[in-house]
Amino acid sequence: MLHEPFFVPASIILLVALPLALGVIPPNRFYGVRTPLTLADAPGWYAVNRLAGWALMGASLFYLALAALWPSTLAGSTDLGRWTMHLIGFAGSLLLSLQLVRTYLQRFSQAAPTRPQLKQHSDAQDRPAETAAAPRRRK
Repeated sequence: MLHEPFFVPASIILLVALPLALGVIPPNRFYGVRTPLTLADAPGWYAVNRLAGWALMGASLFYLALAALWPSTLAGSTDLGRWTMHLIGFAGSLLLSLQLVRTYLQRFSQAAPTRPQLKQHSDAQDRPAETAAAPRRRK
């Protein structure tokens, strides 16, 4: 199994996707599905990244099952047809899972309520205004 052409990448994707699927990665700018919508909405972050984690794990497990059932090498010789099947099995399942995440993210963004834009204000607006009714005290 270690000699399969995409065993190492499939295993790495499986390990990287596991924390996402379990929902233990908080919103951040380095790891996960990072869009303005997911970074602005913590429940949205967890929903999208959990789906992404499970989809990527499914793609990796699909390839690993394919590699176990149909090894790319038989008796020391490489069969181009089997290697092509491995390539399609790995890349196809990965692209399919990424398309699933993309579709979910689009539906999620359409269903998300519109959030009001934050008003920009200056420091002068934060200070209380002085009124003529309150005289100043001098020491």
